[in-house]
Amino acid sequence: MRVSKGVGLFFLLFSSVQVLAFQPTPVPFNWDDISSQYQIRNYSIKDGLPINSANQITHQTDGFIYVATNDGLVRFDGDRFVVFDTNSDPTMQSNRILWLESGGNDELWFTDVNGNLYMLKYGEVVWLQKKEAFKDIEVLKLDVTADGSVIITTSKGLYLQKEGIEFVQFNDENTQAEIKNSFSVDGGRLDFLTEN
Repeated sequence: MRVSKGVGLFFLLFSSVQVLAFQPTPVPFNWDDISSQYQIRNYSIKDGLPINSANQITHQTDGFIYVATNDGLVRFDGDRFVVFDTNSDPTMQSNRILWLESGGNDELWFTDVNGNLYMLKYGEVVWLQKKEAFKDIEVLKLDVTADGSVIITTSKGLYLQKEGIEFVQFNDENTQAEIKNSFSVDGGRLDFLTEN
């Protein structure tokens, strides 16, 4: 069974972004209203999670919910959890997953604590640092554009997704300095912070 509705936490976080952007009249939060409209369930190790905490959650276009944990990437179909970790997939270099982003074409992009970048598609994990173009590159952050393309912020500049796992480095004098962080802004703009 695949999950057909988004994660409540994701919805609430997304809603709060809209609240900040449009500044409507604040509505008092009422837990009773939420609990009467939605089924609330707490999942834990007893249910199949590898750990009782999560770094990030996303609902992917393939119908699954994905959870980044300090003990692997977890796929949830509404009934059971499947863990992608160094034991089940030797491609993975660490179990400590930090970032998750939904890309286009059913691609799920994620990073680990060591700055490794992975793509999960159709249940197969691809480690990008295995490719020559990404050797010795530490991935700091992922951003996804409105069309589903991925922008990778790395210690050596910005990379733009061409297709699948093919990327091109964005060559601009402003991106040659060591990038510390990036964030996307509505309207297709990407801002980044450098050492300079």
